[in-house]
Amino acid sequence: MEFGGPGLASLSMDERATLANMATECSARAGMVEADQKTLDWIGARRPEADLEELGRVSSLVEAASIDASEEDVEFKISALFNAGT
Repeated sequence: MEFGGPGLASLSMDERATLANMATECSARAGMVEADQKTLDWIGARRPEADLEELGRVSSLVEAASIDASEEDVEFKISALFNAGT
């Protein structure tokens, strides 16, 4: 189960981890949350020994793995929209 969208920007990393963990409660094999700059900052803060080259590689992987759901060729088996603003 993949979580994404503009509402994620306001969530803390702990809240994002909670979403991913809850996916298995819905019988998903795994839960994934879209990675963004907040994710990279979180990794960097917890890996002070990580050098800029390593973080650059992680950043490149995050960018390469990003899927824009607005792209026409992206197909999801099931899609659900939740209003997280209320």
